[in-house]
Amino acid sequence: MPGFTSFAIAGAGNIGKVIAEELLKKKDAGEISSVAILTRTAGSHEDLGARGAKIIPVDYSSPSSLNAAFSNIDVVVSCLPETCDEKGLAEAAKAAGVKLIVPSDYASGPVEQTEDHPLYRSRARMRQTCKEFELPYAVFWTGMFSDMMLGPEYSGFLGFNFTEDEIMIPGSGTEPISWTSSTDIARFIGHVLVNLPREKLEWRIFRVEGDRIGLNDIAVSWQKYSNKAVSISHRSRSEIEDEVRKNPNDIGPAFLLELDAGHLIVGSPDELTNYEFPQWKPKKVIDILVEIYDQ
Repeated sequence: MPGFTSFAIAGAGNIGKVIAEELLKKKDAGEISSVAILTRTAGSHEDLGARGAKIIPVDYSSPSSLNAAFSNIDVVVSCLPETCDEKGLAEAAKAAGVKLIVPSDYASGPVEQTEDHPLYRSRARMRQTCKEFELPYAVFWTGMFSDMMLGPEYSGFLGFNFTEDEIMIPGSGTEPISWTSSTDIARFIGHVLVNLPREKLEWRIFRVEGDRIGLNDIAVSWQKYSNKAVSISHRSRSEIEDEVRKNPNDIGPAFLLELDAGHLIVGSPDELTNYEFPQWKPKKVIDILVEIYDQ
């Protein structure tokens, strides 16, 4: 039987905040009992606190601070950035009796790459750490966050300037990419964590996808919808490879090469686990673009 009722979120910015908001809806509906938000800064996340979340200032480098924060918590959802080492989080969660952890591992797994690849190394290490601590995890591979990566703040990284109708796609742009919006991700995660039995959550990788579409097709779809003369060009793969050679530690160009190689998909269509939430109707990429830019 489902039985997780108390949740803590580490890293409540971007996707973490959206997941927190979804869990708070479930708290309001009486489906769960509590939502805690871990924060480095006292006085932050007042909006979530006003909605009923417990705001807990923590020192992520202090095991005792984390142990206290995780007291009486069933599930820890980590949304910490790539630069943060989650080992201390897992160790404290285990010591505090947490039953399940969701690592900050939301994109995809390696495709034709080893888990030692710079883009996957820390996430693979976290899963191994959980196994060593015997702390069950549930991983959610969701592909690219469509509303974030194609929104005004990050779309330039992918070569899209929707407001100026200028697009310069990195690489060929032909390979399919998995996309899911942050709100759809939060709805899926909230649903399965609250409703699925533990045996269907523990040690499992969920492969979740709202849309599967390549960069070229996104550009064409937007051009058709906007009915504008959108300028569409490409950066060569060799140019991006040169950037990687010049700075091997810069994960940005390495990430673009993974996109161009077709490695940013969560799995084959028959591996998708969307079925675990039958009422889930995620938005397509074009729907997200219309919401953001058709004002």
